Amino acid sequence: MKFTEKQMADEFELFLASESVVEVFGKFDRTFREVLCYQGRPDFIAIKRPFSSDFSQSISDSKIISSLLLSILKPKAFHTLKYLEKHTGYSQGKIKSVLDRLVKNDIVETHGHLYRLSSDIQAHNTEIWVFELKLKNPKRAIFQAKQSRAYANTVYIVVPPGQEKHYDKYRILMKDWGLGLVTFSIQEHEIRIVAKARVERPISKYYRFDTLQKLF
Repeated sequence: MKFTEKQMADEFELFLASESVVEVFGKFDRTFREVLCYQGRPDFIAIKRPFSSDFSQSISDSKIISSLLLSILKPKAFHTLKYLEKHTGYSQGKIKSVLDRLVKNDIVETHGHLYRLSSDIQAHNTEIWVFELKLKNPKRAIFQAKQSRAYANTVYIVVPPGQEKHYDKYRILMKDWGLGLVTFSIQEHEIRIVAKARVERPISKYYRFDTLQKLF
């Protein structure tokens, strides 16, 4: 039976919303379809342990500046406005305005004129999973999956049963990049893990927070 990539995506979306997904990938709190992210539009993004609405609201006022600040600040080290100005390219006045909102929502801590990331914000524990669906063209699938590693903790390529053999010669490369491979049958909604993806930190903290802002 022949089917289109859209038909496969429609069925996979139903699978992600079912109880069966828990047995394979664990529980997802929210799923999204075709969200425009850094250098691409993944077929599906799934979230584990989403942050609170307060976090989303506090960073939405100036998304670029807040993403930059959250990618620079760390829980264990304080930084001055001058340091943040140098590393973001924005004026101290604009930075201070965004920081005041982040401090108000307990996302950033302040000590005098020094700032650091709060150690207990929920966004630290939020996991971003990406699923790239492909009927063919392994090189394209791997390229897109690799791009998603910029902001995602876990990335899987999803193919119909029988297509996994075309990825055999790329296994070492996929392992180096931590990419996983699964087969998905649209008729039975059966999924099989061919190569397990690694769960690890995204390559870019900036693109991670930028993606989270687009989702919430």
